[in-house]
Amino acid sequence: MDIKTKLKAARIAVQPGITFWKAWSRPLTTYGIGVAILGIYFIDWRLVATKIPFYRKKFDEPTIE
Repeated sequence: MDIKTKLKAARIAVQPGITFWKAWSRPLTTYGIGVAILGIYFIDWRLVATKIPFYRKKFDEPTIE
């Protein structure tokens, strides 16, 4: 086998994976970000939630005068 046929065989073998990645990369990324945001919201991870504007007010300590 020469190099040309090996490259063609490799391309044919890898093509389904490339097609899958092109089709599903954006939806999987979107779902992952959504799950992360919901996880932070429901778990109330204070370390991360204090960095979110407007949401950090939930963790403000009341001052006693």
